[in-house]
Parts: sequence; C-alpha cells; structure tokens
Amino acid sequence: MILSLTMRLNLILFVTSLAGLLLPGMSYAHKQPVSDTLALRVYFRQGYAAPESDYRANGERMQAFVSALKTIQEDPTRRLKTIHVAAGCSPEGTAAANRRLSAKRVSNVAAYLRSHLALPDSLVQERSLGIDWQGLIELVEVSDMRHRDEVLALLRNTPEWIVRNGQVVDGRMRRLGMLHGGRPYWYMYEHLFPELRNSGVSVVSVIERLPESCPEADSVFASVQPATPVEMPVEDAPATSLLADSVASATELPAAVSVSSAPKNSPPTFLGPENKSSV
Repeated sequence: MILSLTMRLNLILFVTSLAGLLLPGMSYAHKQPVSDTLALRVYFRQGYAAPESDYRANGERMQAFVSALKTIQEDPTRRLKTIHVAAGCSPEGTAAANRRLSAKRVSNVAAYLRSHLALPDSLVQERSLGIDWQGLIELVEVSDMRHRDEVLALLRNTPEWIVRNGQVVDGRMRRLGMLHGGRPYWYMYEHLFPELRNSGVSVVSVIERLPESCPEADSVFASVQPATPVEMPVEDAPATSLLADSVASATELPAAVSVSSAPKNSPPTFLGPENKSSV
C-alpha cells in the first residue's frame, strides 16, 4: 500500500511537470488583444467644409493614412475595430453656422474614407463638436499669452450662454471680447483660432492585434493520460523501474511508516533542479 501511494504521488508530480514543459505560454492563451491607434488630422480653410489636398499637405497625409489602413485590412492577424471622425470650429461666427460647418466637415472626411476603403457603416463613428471650446482651452494652457490665467478661468467657468427670462443676456464669447479691452481675444483670433479652424477634424482608428493562438489546457492534458497505478510487492519491483530509488527507500523503512513520514521538500527522483514543481 505504501508503494502504491508513492507511485500515485510521483505520477501526479510527473504529469504536472510535463504540463509545465508543454505549456510554457498557457497563461497567455486568453490575453486581451493589443490595441494600436492611428491618427489623421485634416486642415480646413476658414469657413470651408471640403478638405483640400493642396492645403497644408492634406493630400499627402490622407493618402498615407488610407495606405496604412489597407495594409491592416490585408493582415490576417489584425482587424480594424473603430474609426472615429470628429470635427470642430473656432469660436467666431454664429453658433448655428458653426454647427453646420462642423457637421459638413465630419461628413466630408468620412465620405473620403469610405470612397477609398471598404468600410461598413458600423465601423465609422461620426461626431460634430460645433465650437471646439476644449481645444481652445488646451491651446491657451500651453501658450505664453498675457492674462492666460484669467482667460482660462473665464473659459472654464463661464457658460456659453447666460439666459434670463428666456432670453440670452450674456455669454462666454461676449465676456472674452470684453476682457482687458479685447486684447486677449484678438491675440487668440490671430494665433490660436486658426489651429481650431484648420485642424478641426481628426480620424482615429483602433486596431486589435490578435494574439498568437496557444493550445488550450484541456486539449493538452487530454493527450497525457496517466497509466493506472499497479501495486506490486516491493521485492518484485524491477531494478530499472522509474521509481527504483523510491522503492529502495521504502524497503529500508519499517512497515508502519507511511508516505507522510518522508522528509519534506524532497524532490521527485526523476526531476532535475531546473524542473522542480510545487504541488
């Protein structure tokens, strides 16, 4: 009985060690795909909604972007997940006109992509920003303009429209124009607003890189079928047995000694130091 338990224990250790050798990457079998991001920025002339290829190298960047997406579509290990098309405008002009202009810019860039790539409608997400206030805040933050802190406080804390009794009586743009006699406003108009007008569209595609397939744990373990333990008298065990050392140790112990009395942390005789496994 002592020998039978020893054989079972060593067999479990053997299968565990073998699985560790066969499945070095098993823990990565369900690893999440890696996402990559490509970005494109299209510049527009003030008041224009159509992207012009000869304006600020738009054409060169758009062609390179389309080429990169085609390469991804042809790669069997990767797939396009989403393409976001967003557009905004600078603050000058009426709110209604800016909303229309922003929406047209989004639509035109999305149409360009669809005309050069086989894209399902569900893949392309469009968003019209209207006036890009957040973009203006970010430009002011990194600028060295005078009264920067006051301008930032106004942009962050003043509503776009202040309404009383159902009528607009004040707002963010009006207060910007009045701040310090309008000097900060005209500085932004000259140096910052063009960036909002001309870079109002960005296209971002998120790509999932599919992980290399790894064998499933169940399929590998299924191919390693342990043999049924066979009890045999100690004196009949062949000298060339895999468990010869264990048998020899068992014969030297009193019959009342069980497997649990063996020295702790004793490695199986068939495992080298580099393949030790814990149970």
